[in-house]
Amino acid sequence: MKKAEIGTVVTAIIFIVSAILLIVFGKAIIDTLNKDIDRNDCKDSVFAQSVTTLRKDFGITTVEASLLNYRCPRYQITFFPDHVDFGFFKGKKLQTETYEISLPYQQPTKKISQLNNQIVNHVLAEELKWCWWQFHEGKLHLFRSEKSLIFNDFGDNDEMCFVCNEIRFSPEVAQKEFTGFFDYINITKVPGKEYTYYDYIAGLNNQYCYKYADKPNCWEAFIADHAGIAREPVFDTSQTYTIVFMRMGQDPLADTYFSYLLPYSELNKQCNVQAT
Repeated sequence: MKKAEIGTVVTAIIFIVSAILLIVFGKAIIDTLNKDIDRNDCKDSVFAQSVTTLRKDFGITTVEASLLNYRCPRYQITFFPDHVDFGFFKGKKLQTETYEISLPYQQPTKKISQLNNQIVNHVLAEELKWCWWQFHEGKLHLFRSEKSLIFNDFGDNDEMCFVCNEIRFSPEVAQKEFTGFFDYINITKVPGKEYTYYDYIAGLNNQYCYKYADKPNCWEAFIADHAGIAREPVFDTSQTYTIVFMRMGQDPLADTYFSYLLPYSELNKQCNVQAT
């Protein structure tokens, strides 16, 4: 069979199977598409794309396609001296609101007297947690297709990222750097849970780790293997940072997933492709 004919057959198979999947999962998918964007909708859309994406190997070429894209906004976090802005783009318009800060043993508040290490580390720990959560904690095979109905030959795209957040500091912030993030996630429990942020994003995910299965901690092994991702980051207020969900590997049975915080300048160095 000629290459063009193979492509036609594959396209027909993809449409037929996708139609069947849409019938089976139709209501959940339609509900997802009709909702306003939020974290739950993002998580639902990740699952919807996962179950409607098909993969076919033809020796040197891998063909994948999906009817759906993720509905996950890139959240914008901006730190000010007396508050934190949280927003995302809807179309070309940035919609923002004031971030509610819920520090341990304190009442939730949207106003702060002074920006400090604890507040910065708390907000970033929360966003790192949400990024890991909305992509199903690495339990699904993801990033199989970048755009709906587009065939992808991954080639050397072994590491793909989805950017969950961009983080900036207003010029009004006088302090030049903030520290203590690793210590914070290591000792602070996730609100309402009996485990720490570190346990959630690093200590509990080894069952989904294939690349570093022989290491005692997959998350730590990945950092050690990647210059540019700091285990104990220091946040320079003149720089922009990102929180990413990352996939290493292309085999559905041997993927490894992580969530990390890294400087924006490192994004293209750490990720071959940014998923959408």
